[in-house]
Parts: sequence; C-alpha cells; structure tokens
Amino acid sequence: MPWWAWLVIWGGLSLVLIIVLASIAFVLFRKGFAVVAALGDLASSAEMLERAADVSKQQGVELAILAERNAVLRQREQVRTASATRSAIRHDARIARAKALTDEDASSREWFTDTGSFTEN
Repeated sequence: MPWWAWLVIWGGLSLVLIIVLASIAFVLFRKGFAVVAALGDLASSAEMLERAADVSKQQGVELAILAERNAVLRQREQVRTASATRSAIRHDARIARAKALTDEDASSREWFTDTGSFTEN
C-alpha cells in the first residue's frame, strides 16, 4: 500500500473522530443549558415554598406540602374518623326519630274532633 493511502485512511478516521466528538459536545452543551434552566425553575419553586413557609409560620398554620408525609396521613385519618363518627351519630339520631314517629300507638292518643261542625242529612 502506498504511503499516501495511509494518510487518507488516518485523515478520514481523524475527521470522523472530530465529527463524533463535536456532535457529543453539542448534545452535552444543549443538555447543560437544559440543566441550568431546570435549576432556575427549581430555585424559583424553592423560593415560593420558602415564602409559603414564612406565611404559614406567621399565620400559625402548617401547610401539608411542608409537613412530613406520615404526619399528614395521620391528621387526614383523624379527620376521616371524626367525620365518620359525626355521620354515624347523625344517622342514629335520624333512625331514632323515625322510629319514635312510626312506633306511636294511635289509640292511646286523644284526638281533637269537632263533631258540631258537620251535620249529616
């Protein structure tokens, strides 16, 4: 093989290597900008959460997003239990009232009758 063939082969391989490295650098450059943009969004979200935490501390209210997951689940379960208890109490009261209305013996009551207003022919 002549000497110039080796130069063409190595030149072509070097050119392919440079193209591959340039394309990888371009992809990494774009991903780097995407990471910087995502970090900017994350910083703004963190700032918004800090402001929300400050407001909640001033108001004395704990935000669920800032609390621990287990504490929020326990609190939600307590609310559900209390709601179910209140609902059961109201249901039992309605059932007792309905039974009191329907179980009344009509023969034991005095009914107001006005026999003088009707005259039979």
